[in-house]
Amino acid sequence: MHIIAFPVRPALFLLFAKVVNAIAKNCMRPAGHSHCRRPAGVAGTDLACPVCATGGLSMRQASFWLAGLAALVQGAAIAAAPTPTLDASYSLVSSSTAPVTNWGFSKGRISVRQLDARHVLIVLACEWKREPKAVCGEHYFAQWQESGLYIQDMNTDAMRIYADPAAHTLTIISRGYDAKASVRRDLYKMDEQELTDPVLIRRLKREQANADSKENARVFGPYAKWSYTNNRIEFQQPPSATP
Repeated sequence: MHIIAFPVRPALFLLFAKVVNAIAKNCMRPAGHSHCRRPAGVAGTDLACPVCATGGLSMRQASFWLAGLAALVQGAAIAAAPTPTLDASYSLVSSSTAPVTNWGFSKGRISVRQLDARHVLIVLACEWKREPKAVCGEHYFAQWQESGLYIQDMNTDAMRIYADPAAHTLTIISRGYDAKASVRRDLYKMDEQELTDPVLIRRLKREQANADSKENARVFGPYAKWSYTNNRIEFQQPPSATP
C-alpha cells in the first residue's frame, strides 16, 4: 500500500507556545503576587498557591520549561504522522494537447523514489508521438518542506505536477514555447506491473544514471543545496464525507 501524506504544520503548536507563555506571565511570578491574595475586606489569610508556596518560578525558568513542553508536543505529533511518500511507478494513461497537435507522448513511465527524509527523485521515460526515436526522458528532484512538496526550481518553470492520492494518479501540465502557446496534459496512473517495454526500460536507466552522475553533481552542486521554492506539487484533496 502506498500512502501519500503531508508534513505536520507547526502553526497550532506555535499558538500553543504563545498561550502557555501568557500563562507564565500571569501566574508564575514571585511569591505573594496579587491574584493569590484575598479581595480587600474579605477575612482570612492569603489564598494558597503552589507557585507561591514554593517561592515562585522566575520568568526565565517558566518560559524555558514551557517552550520545552511545546517542542515536545510538536515532536510527538510529527513522529506520529504517516511518513510522506510517493514511492511508486506510474504508467502513461493519456497525453493530450490544446490546441490539438502531435506534441505528445505515445507511451511513458514515471518512477518516484524517496531518497532521504526530505528529498524525492522523479524519473521520467517517454516516447514522442511525432518522433519515436528521439530522446525523450527527464529527471527531477523534489524536497518536502513545511508547506508541501516542492520540485526543483531549475528548468521547471513551464510545468506543474498534480497528485491525486485517492485515484493514485499524477498529472503533469506542460506549457510549450511554440507560436500557438500549446499546453500538454499527461496523465499517469500507479502501475505495480513490472515494466517490460525495452525502450522505456533503457530510457529510465539513462535518466537514473544522469541523476546519479558525479559530474552533474560537480557542475550543478548536490541536490540537497538546490533551490526548491517556486513550484509546489499540488495534492488533490479527496472530497469530504457528507454529514
